[in-house]
Amino acid sequence: MFDEFNRYIPLLLGIVFDCSERQTNGIKNITLLKNALGEVLNTDCLEPEDRVYFFEPEIEVIPERKGGTIQRLLSYKPSLVELDMAIEQTILLLACEPEDFRRYVIVITDKYGAKDEIPCKQIFNLNEAKFGVNLMLFGFGKCDKSIKTLKNQVDVTFLEDVTDLKDILVNFVRKQTGKVDAKIKQLSQDETKQQSSEE
Repeated sequence: MFDEFNRYIPLLLGIVFDCSERQTNGIKNITLLKNALGEVLNTDCLEPEDRVYFFEPEIEVIPERKGGTIQRLLSYKPSLVELDMAIEQTILLLACEPEDFRRYVIVITDKYGAKDEIPCKQIFNLNEAKFGVNLMLFGFGKCDKSIKTLKNQVDVTFLEDVTDLKDILVNFVRKQTGKVDAKIKQLSQDETKQQSSEE
């Protein structure tokens, strides 16, 4: 996305993992998520100015470069912090960054339950009133389907297959960076060239 002067407005993503020890097809869910996010980081969909933070209770610094982000992802270990507290810390951290970022907190959970509804809604209300950070929730596996009741406040998606997350996030980031349009434009140009050569 670009501003009125055609300057790129960078993305600032805060990722909150809320995962159990459960497995999918014999692989731990957290491992599947880390692999999916690793593939997203290794595509060309992010610009050098974009920054990504993975929530860890003891770390409140957002890496400046993609290499630092990948290192954080590889060393990531689940924490015991309650989901609402993790979301709140991530929102506050992103809100403290310069205003020329587009901020998104992305929560990925297979643990969300009825006990999380009220505290999470309180955080979402606080965010809406004071910070305006964009929120996206992805539920999967044994995640309580009541997560869908949060749709009035945040963008909620329930994944039938956690491996779909990579393509969803890649498409989301490409759309935010304008690379979907560029890709479509290139495909259109290639198609036009092919038609011309056939004529």
